[in-house]
Amino acid sequence: MGKHAIASKKANGETMSLAPFGFRNVRRDGKWVIMRDPTTWPMIEQARRLWQRGNSVRQICYILKRKGLRSKRGNIVGPASMHRLLTNG
Repeated sequence: MGKHAIASKKANGETMSLAPFGFRNVRRDGKWVIMRDPTTWPMIEQARRLWQRGNSVRQICYILKRKGLRSKRGNIVGPASMHRLLTNG
């Protein structure tokens, strides 16, 4: 993809990468955009609330594992990934 194609996609608000965890790539009006994943986003919000209340990362992982939270590849979300999610978002 050349410079002009990249500039055109950016100008039109299109995404050029895979969506981060908790989001998904969706085709809208012929463009690829990033939107919240309705399955995982509520659990991510819960994780943030638990974090704000003082729960440890391991506790949050355990709680959300029991609720079915999995990574995009179907793996259990571990403490390192959860910490990155909580501190970068």
